[in-house]
Amino acid sequence: MVVDTTYYDLLQVDPTANDLEIKKSYRKLAIKYHPDKNQGDEEAAEIFKKVSQAYQILSDKQLRQKYDQNGLKEVSDSSEMADPEQFFDQIFGGEAFLDYIGELTLFKNLSKQYELEAEEEARQQGAAPGTLKLDDGKYADLSEEEKTKLIKKEQDRVKKEEQDKLDEESRQRRAEIKEELVKKLVSKLSLYTETDKSSDIVESFKGKFRLEAENLKMESFGLEILHTIGSIYIVKANIFLKSHKSFLGLGGWMGSLKEKGGIIKDTFRTISSALEAQSTMQELAKMTEKREQMQKAEQDTTEQEEAPADKKDDKKETPNEEIPSEEAVAEMEKLLIGKIIAAAWKGSQMEISSTIRDVVDSVLYDKSIDVSKAVERAEALIMIGEIFKTAERSKWEAEEARIFEELVAEATQKRSK
Repeated sequence: MVVDTTYYDLLQVDPTANDLEIKKSYRKLAIKYHPDKNQGDEEAAEIFKKVSQAYQILSDKQLRQKYDQNGLKEVSDSSEMADPEQFFDQIFGGEAFLDYIGELTLFKNLSKQYELEAEEEARQQGAAPGTLKLDDGKYADLSEEEKTKLIKKEQDRVKKEEQDKLDEESRQRRAEIKEELVKKLVSKLSLYTETDKSSDIVESFKGKFRLEAENLKMESFGLEILHTIGSIYIVKANIFLKSHKSFLGLGGWMGSLKEKGGIIKDTFRTISSALEAQSTMQELAKMTEKREQMQKAEQDTTEQEEAPADKKDDKKETPNEEIPSEEAVAEMEKLLIGKIIAAAWKGSQMEISSTIRDVVDSVLYDKSIDVSKAVERAEALIMIGEIFKTAERSKWEAEEARIFEELVAEATQKRSK
């Protein structure tokens, strides 16, 4: 029995609702009333704020228990509410998949690489720490060419040291992530491997991951990540089982060749997505530049026509070219966002796939366990994989996911500006 139902009413759920029901309802309402979808609508903004506050309380087990027992005053006095829009962006940012895929490091590493290159450029211009100065007397006898070579050699040394340091930090971080993910996956599989594997245990095991898939599929790119995880679990587990059941392990060897072929195809798709995004970006830049040039030419023409006769210049006629409309530029910007998101997903998918493959290999080819235990792990992976790979969204869930990903893209674009 709860003493207050205000937050439950705001989220349109019963006080007995489970975490998944609460999350789905919040997501639906937050998308409906999000400020970006309701420009200038103060009432919608207020509702968005209230449902966000309600979800922040009801999604936290301890705060929900306090609220159920003591009502609004207890939680409003003891908690500090996050900004509703920031909370919306963060709550569906993929953190739910951390136990499966870990922290994605690709874009962090790209950012660090960019910083490294910026520092190198600054050093070459003599405006950063580590810049070599040759004003010491011992270099006085060197020619300018020799000094230039010496400076270049020192810059290359510094750059290599920093690159090696960055690579080592990245390697260590990946190793830490993998080690943690291996522990978590073994723990998940133990719900099957460490039991008597009776029919009710197996059904309970499957039920747990069906519920997890229902939750995860509503995350940003959740369905795509689920299908990626599921496919790799099934392929890797089958390769392992065939290598132990077929003659000389040939079944596993053939499966490995097929898997490598799939990795090569994924790599080409990733490169193609990046090139498409780059091409669209260049096209948008040309459209924008052309629009600005034509507008300036029109403005100059207007000024000439309005100027006194004695001050008019003899000018060549402006070519009669069509100026790209605002709508055309806006449409191209929208297309670019879509292609950037697609390229980012492809890059992330490659990292996710690589991480999962490494983790599954460590779990299945663990020398500290006997073969029978490894076979049980493979069986459990196939069960989870089939559930994840076949996860689907209903029609309204698919539409909701599309709108949500548009909101995330718009929020990302605003932050970058």
